[in-house]
Amino acid sequence: LTGTQTPDNTALPVPQSPVFGNQGAWTQATGTLVLTVATSQSVPTGADTTVSVTLFNPAKAVGGGVTPKISATGANPIAEANFNTAVLKATTVPTGGAFSTKTVGQS
Repeated sequence: LTGTQTPDNTALPVPQSPVFGNQGAWTQATGTLVLTVATSQSVPTGADTTVSVTLFNPAKAVGGGVTPKISATGANPIAEANFNTAVLKATTVPTGGAFSTKTVGQS
């Protein structure tokens, strides 16, 4: 998710995600969130895994937005793939600078 104002953070909170130790490593320049499976945890097979993070919107409206991508390495790698919904795509900055929450799902 390139273009956010969220600075680099090696312990970005990922609430309610004990499988990832409730945190991830965020890199602003590349828009990358790296989640590492915590010790004694595993990503469940055949079940949804939900991840929620708070990022600061771009300083300017982005129009077309950014399409999130997902990939995984390890015992069961997942090739990089685009999500089916773009985010951060406001065409104008709302009064007061507040944007709404965006939920993106993929199966």
